Amino acid sequence: MRVHHALLWIVAVLLGGGCAHYPENARLKHYDPQCGYRFRNLTNTGNSDSLQVYLAFSGGGTRAAALSYGVLEELRAPRSSGRASPGDC
Repeated sequence: MRVHHALLWIVAVLLGGGCAHYPENARLKHYDPQCGYRFRNLTNTGNSDSLQVYLAFSGGGTRAAALSYGVLEELRAPRSSGRASPGDC
């Protein structure tokens, strides 16, 4: 009987932990549509208009961060030409 009550208490605690509350974000005091990360705010001085790449990385763990970092490192590496030949593997 004691084991039954202890087991019931443990299950109740574990289920109650799923109802945890998260802190609510503070309200935005001022919104300016001319500021922030907007397409029209990008400066393209000195850049060509031939290619523009947007990347979105998802995940919050160590593996996701390592993959994102590796992708950015490879994209930063200089390339010798814009075209690949069949022997470039």
